[in-house]
This record gives sequence, C-alpha cells and structure tokens, in this order.
Amino acid sequence: MGGWSRSNIYRSGTVGYQKNVDRGQYQYYFREGFRRGYEDGYYSTMRYGYRSGNTAYLLGSILNTILNVANQ
Repeated sequence: MGGWSRSNIYRSGTVGYQKNVDRGQYQYYFREGFRRGYEDGYYSTMRYGYRSGNTAYLLGSILNTILNVANQ
C-alpha cells in the first residue's frame, strides 16, 4: 500500500460526510478520491484529471469515472 493508506483522514473516510448519504458508499468514494489524488500528487502525474495552465481539473474526471462505473 502507498503512503496514503497511513493517513488518518484516509482511514476515517468521513471528512465532509453528511447523514443524508449512505456512510459506506461515502467512505468508499472518499477513499478512492483521496488515493487517486495522493498518487497524482506524489508521482507528479495527471492520471485522474488534467491541467490547463496553472489550474488542475479533477472533479469532472472523477465524476465521469464514478458515473460510468455506476451505469454499468
């Protein structure tokens, strides 16, 4: 496992959690986003988003991945 797995924030998986969302699903997607963001930052890659100038765009790529997985 990577360094991300040692983070208390990753292990908790509840930062920003609201009770109107299934806790287990929230934790799963939070942890996936955390891991992917950590890997992109650590390895200086943009596997899960793209950069235009000085701005990084991640949300669209992440949502597309989630929604495509959910629709299969």
